[in-house]
Amino acid sequence: MGKERIGRKRLLVVVLALLTALSAPAFAGVAAGSAPEGLKTDFVVSGDGMIWLEVDGNGVKQVHYRNLTTGEERKLTNTPSAKDAPHLYGNTVVWADKGSHGPDTVYWDIYRHDLVSGLTEKVNKRDGELSNPITDGVGVVWFDRLRYGDMFYRHLATGDVYNLGEGMFPALANGLVVFRNSRDGGLSMMDLRIGRSWPLVRLGGTNAVDWFVFNGSHVLWKQRYGSGERQYLILDVIQPFAEQVELTPMTVWNREYAVMAIGDTQAVFVVDEDGMPAVKGVELSTGRVYEVNVPAGNIVGFSGDRLVLVMEDGSVSFVELPVPQGDPEGESPGDESPGGESPGEESPGDESPGEESPGGESPGEESPGGESPGEESPGGESPGEESPGDESPGVGSPGDGSPGGESPGSGSPGGGSPGGGSPGGGSPGGESPGGGSPGGGLPGGDNPSEGTGINGEDVGDSSETEIRERIGPEGGELSGEDGQARLRIATGTFAAETEVKLEKVQADAYETIDSNGRKLEAHEVWHVSAGTAFDRSAELALGYASRPDWHEVREKLGIYAYDEASGRWTYIGGITGREEGFVHAEIQRPGLYAVMLREVTFPDIESHWARQAVETLAARGIVDGKAGGSFDPNGLLTRAEFAKLLVMALGLEVESSAPSPFADVSDGAWYVSAVKAASEAGLVTGDSGRFRPEEPMTREQMAAVLVRAVGMRGGDVEEGADLSGFRDAASVSGWAREAISRAVGLKLIEGSGDALHPQGTTTRAQAAVVIYRLLDRLNLL
Repeated sequence: MGKERIGRKRLLVVVLALLTALSAPAFAGVAAGSAPEGLKTDFVVSGDGMIWLEVDGNGVKQVHYRNLTTGEERKLTNTPSAKDAPHLYGNTVVWADKGSHGPDTVYWDIYRHDLVSGLTEKVNKRDGELSNPITDGVGVVWFDRLRYGDMFYRHLATGDVYNLGEGMFPALANGLVVFRNSRDGGLSMMDLRIGRSWPLVRLGGTNAVDWFVFNGSHVLWKQRYGSGERQYLILDVIQPFAEQVELTPMTVWNREYAVMAIGDTQAVFVVDEDGMPAVKGVELSTGRVYEVNVPAGNIVGFSGDRLVLVMEDGSVSFVELPVPQGDPEGESPGDESPGGESPGEESPGDESPGEESPGGESPGEESPGGESPGEESPGGESPGEESPGDESPGVGSPGDGSPGGESPGSGSPGGGSPGGGSPGGGSPGGESPGGGSPGGGLPGGDNPSEGTGINGEDVGDSSETEIRERIGPEGGELSGEDGQARLRIATGTFAAETEVKLEKVQADAYETIDSNGRKLEAHEVWHVSAGTAFDRSAELALGYASRPDWHEVREKLGIYAYDEASGRWTYIGGITGREEGFVHAEIQRPGLYAVMLREVTFPDIESHWARQAVETLAARGIVDGKAGGSFDPNGLLTRAEFAKLLVMALGLEVESSAPSPFADVSDGAWYVSAVKAASEAGLVTGDSGRFRPEEPMTREQMAAVLVRAVGMRGGDVEEGADLSGFRDAASVSGWAREAISRAVGLKLIEGSGDALHPQGTTTRAQAAVVIYRLLDRLNLL
């Protein structure tokens, strides 16, 4: 990236939190509707614009906007739902909103408003404890308050939403996202243009980043140590091999302040000096620290390099920060520059990752998730004139009180999960973010030439491998350059010559969870596209050569298809034994496909003889557990449950409009589709027009169905076993004798010692094992 400076007017963020150990925020526990009308909180500045939350006559916070040049003011919302964490860049305003969620839920949505068109819309596609939106005018980032955080990005022009992976309080600027690692308490950065992330600050144990601010070129943060000491540091994230610059010594402060703001070339923070807040300025290019004589509680952010203050009477003041000369008192150790000016064009929202957490302190509204695991509660009243803080680590605008006066909200500052490692910094390997790190990615930013993907217009430009072929009615095959993806088109798939494309895209662009919300581990994502629909299924083979650890668990691997509507991945098949290092599956249509590992286990099968079979089938989505997370291996299996297992294992489908073939299988039953599919395939026949779905599945009934399944798939079922060695062979029902003989010959059932127990019931563990053997026999594992 070049170092050319382009004139910018933008917000650059501030986080206000005044921390003490014991007292609670002034408005904690205040009933809904009792907040004073006209109370203004959560100020954010961008260029000539400013937004804030203001309590209306019903005690509900609404989003307001003011043009700082003309004085024009607008009320952007007028809804009864709670709102929090507003952010502004250019003409785009975003905030967290309860929306249609009730006040008793933890769910929040993310909304945006366009100041030009007046359009207001929800930007998230899935529900969650969504928090701290930041916009750069091109996209929006936010995170879901899961245990380790789950970050999302939406491109505003296309509406596409991408999962960025684990992390909390993401801050977006210049196509870069800085976020806090919940596992070690440090900081990492992702470049959306290449889809790659790397650590900036490595911590562990009880050390953690309390909060931070980011402007696209520099990160300023406050770090706490297990010893109780605190320290401010800064890092140039653009310069290769840049080192952290210590702005203050490690100190145990009597009182803590979390006022932080960062501009184009200057930043400010607040320290405790003799029990009073003292505002310090820092020159980003040198790390020099100097005094700033302004009240800490009135700071709301930066516009360019002008510090913006909102006074108690609501007026706005701008302060031009002096450029330090020489060696001013308080200069941080060392004179080495951590970097220069921010590259490129406008750097959006350098706020700390989000302002306060949704739910913050809005009187009477629920917090959408409260504190992150392991984080400290901020405490309450400020000493002297300042407001108590309530921001989550790295959050933005001042809490829920007017500057210098009222109490902010109730977020959660600082804290990180225990982990190893000592403090460190810099981009590994000396790679500059956006400087062309190898690999395709989630290209972002405003420059399409730097890549495509979540911030670009053409996903194909970001692919690492792209193969195009024109396939006619005779069929054909495409293969990636590295041979790790092959698509075989059958004869008759297309009526005329059609262009087919096979391209590898960045896996991190998509949230890797299945339809039940389970986490998946993805290898490579491939996009299959064609000029027309498939008239026949195609065979897709995807490799995992770079994952040698997967060879030991290969039977748990599968090919998954991405559902654009739900944002989830669905298992479509996984033949892993046909070719070493590859997974094969039939696909019915173009789309996104990936080899994935779904690890599923249950506490009650850890030492069970059926564990391998159960976990393999669970990974393939064929079996599932019971309420509470157990598998219940000794539970009895009903005929309806076995029908569903078989249909899932063989991938059978049925038209939902097909009538039920049995009088005792109603259209509203949970198993109706499975019974229909099994019946249409000739696997189950019932008795006198009845299926008896809730009765236990006997072993001889199961044997008969298994043998039919082998025959349906073209397997050899002619050879039967001699049953004379089983002491209860004579008790096998006449109709089932041949089926039992063949099932034993096919090694689908083995008996228990010297007995078959043909009329015995079937347990869930036994059913899992015979289904596993069936798949092995049919070469479907």
